[in-house]
Amino acid sequence: MLEIPYITPGAHEELALSLTTLPSQPIDRANWPEAFGYKPAAHVQMAHDGHNLHLLFTVEERYTRALEGEDGRKVCLDSCVELFIQPSADDPHYYNFEFNAIGTAYATCRTSRKDPRPLPQEVLARIERFPSLGCAPLAEFEGKNHWTLQLTIPREVLIFHPGRSWSGMEVKMNLYKCGDELSLPHYLSWAPITTPSPDFHRPEFFAKARFAK
Repeated sequence: MLEIPYITPGAHEELALSLTTLPSQPIDRANWPEAFGYKPAAHVQMAHDGHNLHLLFTVEERYTRALEGEDGRKVCLDSCVELFIQPSADDPHYYNFEFNAIGTAYATCRTSRKDPRPLPQEVLARIERFPSLGCAPLAEFEGKNHWTLQLTIPREVLIFHPGRSWSGMEVKMNLYKCGDELSLPHYLSWAPITTPSPDFHRPEFFAKARFAK
């Protein structure tokens, strides 16, 4: 089981430094190598301070784009990193948090691909985002592209599962890197998926994680 450590709350710069000292989780499973064999380098470092979940995604890829600049749009078509998290073992609902390289967000609560309940704009606005590429939309560009995205997700963003703290929570989750409409499309996961074609909305493949007290 993955243990997500506790860190002391702080300013963005302090948190960024703290996150870089933590073990990284590689997002490197190319579950459909025959059709989608390209593997950009991607990993994430995670911690929480009780109230907030902090993530630092680091990506190196050949093609990068971030056309969507408005929350609630299909950021998975861009260079995208994602967290899917099921906050309760007794409830099949999970949240899919998706962000493109400039921090534009899409998030819902659902039990499968077919029944999304989008999180309201005012809820998405509570998620703090610090993209290394800035916040302006970007057309696709090629190179040895390196970018990071630091996120702070308050506990109250899980609006259908109210609770006071991340501390002590046991969850199931998966993490992804994708780029559906890049010149080299790809679909990478942290925990393995054994579906015949790309499908991230499969909670049966989520892995267990625990937030340290």
